[in-house]
Formats: sequence, structure tokens, C-alpha cells
Amino acid sequence: SRICCIFEQIFNSSPLQTAMKIISFISLTICVFAIFAQKDVYLTVSHKLADNPLVYNQTATNNLGHDYQLTRIDYYISSIKIIHDGEQEVVLPDSLHFLVKGSENSVNYLGNFDIQTIENIVFSVGVHPSLNNADPALQPAGSPLAFQSPTMHWGWASGYFFICLEGLCGVNSTLSLPIQLHALWNANYFEQSHEVGALENEAGDLFIHLDADYNEALRGININACPIFHGANEADLTVLNNFRDYVFSAGDGSLLHIISEEQKHHFTVFPNPVSDKLHLEAQELFSFGDTKIMLFDVLGRLLITQPLVYPSMQMDMKDFQSGVYILKIAQGAQELLNQRVVKE
Repeated sequence: SRICCIFEQIFNSSPLQTAMKIISFISLTICVFAIFAQKDVYLTVSHKLADNPLVYNQTATNNLGHDYQLTRIDYYISSIKIIHDGEQEVVLPDSLHFLVKGSENSVNYLGNFDIQTIENIVFSVGVHPSLNNADPALQPAGSPLAFQSPTMHWGWASGYFFICLEGLCGVNSTLSLPIQLHALWNANYFEQSHEVGALENEAGDLFIHLDADYNEALRGININACPIFHGANEADLTVLNNFRDYVFSAGDGSLLHIISEEQKHHFTVFPNPVSDKLHLEAQELFSFGDTKIMLFDVLGRLLITQPLVYPSMQMDMKDFQSGVYILKIAQGAQELLNQRVVKE
């Protein structure tokens, strides 16, 4: 009935007024649809080892029949492009980097875009050349490019480790010798593209899900030789090539959903969107230990960090600019919560 009243007002005017009102009505309609077309888009990575979820210190076998165990797999993702809605392209800033850690759930906020369907995700493994040889000490605390423990930075000349893959090798079923494949170098900053769809949740957010099979990272590598390389042109380069060609495939995010449901039982964050105070409550049975809460902007810059106080606390966001922020809670090296917060 409201729409009928609008049309009645339009067509009961003079011809010139009618034309102007029609133009205004169409413009308003376009704006309304444009607003509702905007969606928050996320990239997730599910960690796998062959056909199983990744578990450290579990024996696996590469395509050459060599046994090994993984103890660490960390790497950067950057230079992201989203191909959508008939080969349209969204190019994310070169400064945006995600540090993917095999020990943690990987849910990464890409931004809010006018996207309906997603066709491809394009990215590089490593650090963009414009930042690779910069000083990590100049990065804000909490940034993926700040100093990490264990380290992700080799030195000024070589820059960051693009991938740190570590594990154990040996012969006769005794896996006790180290593997260290730390890959780097600007010339090895390769682009890769993957045909993917996107799953939409009840809130209208889009999730691009990738599976990462780290058994494929060791394809063709003589693990029985227990390789140790920190460089650019040996087995470490083979790992980078394998990441480009074999490791990633379209996924469904099912492993991540399990983790997310467990996280939801620990914390309640409200209100969201927030205009002033953001409140966080934790369940009584949760063991805190060394637990902290952190707030980042969408470029990964740390804005707030403070200890988590049991059982509830609040964060003052009154003076923050309107936009999207990422709230994280970590207990030591384990990430317990990774949630988008909208500031009105």
C-alpha cells in the first residue's frame, strides 16, 4: 500500500514534476538495491593431510612413498583478487596479508563488496615485493608482518619466509630427524587461481572455502634425505611450486564449522553492530590461562589488546570510525575466537 501511495503522488503531479519524481524514485530504488547487494566476504582455509584433517606429529606418506611427520606449517597469503558475477574483478590492497597457521582455524575477512556469485579466487603465497624487504619492526604489534614467534622473517636481504614447513623424517619407521623447508625470495612470488564458489550463511555473508592438502606440498621431494633448506632454489622452491600447483582446492568449510561451533559456546559478543560499548561474556567453565582480547582493522593493524577478564568485560568503541573490525581472542598460540564486529 505504501508503494501505491508513492505512485499516486507521482502521477497526480504536473508532467515536469512527474518526470522529476520518477527519476528520484528510480535513483532511490537503485541505491536501496545497491545497499542490499553488499555482502561481507571471507576466505577460509581448511588444513588437511592427504584425506584427513591435519594433525601434527602424525605419520603420513608422500607420493614417493617416504614417511614423515609435520610439526609446523605456516605461510602468508596476499595479492588477493575475487572474480565474480561474469568475470568482474575485485582487487584487494597489496598491503593486505594473512598469516595462515596450521595450528589455528583460518577465517580471513576480505571486505564488504557488491557481489552475488563468486567464480574464482586469485592470490599469491608469500609477501608482496613492496613489503617483503621492509623492516618488520615498523609493523604494528599484532600485524601478520610484525615479528612472529616462531619467526617468519629471514633477514633484510631475503625478506620474509613465504612458507615455513617443518617436521620429522627418518628410515626404518623411526622418524626423529628434522625437516626444515623455509621458502622465500621475491622471484618466487607466484600467482595462482582457483575455481571456487561461495557459501552464504543466514546473515548473507559469503564464504570462499579452500582445502589445503599439505601432503601435496611435499610432492616429489626426497624426504628420506631429511632436507633442510632456507632459501630459493632447492626443495624449498619445490614446496612453493607445489603450493601453487597442487595444495589448494575448492572446499566446503566443514572442518571450520566444527571449530566455530565450539567457539560459540565459550563467548557471547554484543551488541553487533555496536555504537558505543562492545560487551563480551564468557562461560564459567572456560579455563582462561594466558588469554587476551585483540581488535584489528581490516588491514590487520592491531588497535586494542588487553587481558581477558572473567566472566565479562567491555571494550570502548565510541570514538572509532564506522566500519568493520575483527575481534580475536587468543590463549597463548591458540586462537579461540575470530569474529567480525561492525561499528555504526
